[in-house]
Amino acid sequence: MRRTEESAYEKRFTCLARRVETCLVVAIVAGWVLLIVSQALLTYEPVRYWLVETVRMEGVASP
Repeated sequence: MRRTEESAYEKRFTCLARRVETCLVVAIVAGWVLLIVSQALLTYEPVRYWLVETVRMEGVASP
């Protein structure tokens, strides 16, 4: 038998779960966007030289 009314606990839990789900979706989308933007920026030589230490150290003799 199914109840027609939700308890106060179920309403609060549903509200919290909806907020957490929204935050997780936003975080995942933001992560993908940051990944794509960072990879696009690394295709430009001046940005790559500034961000990646390995590129700066290439061709430099070790001490």
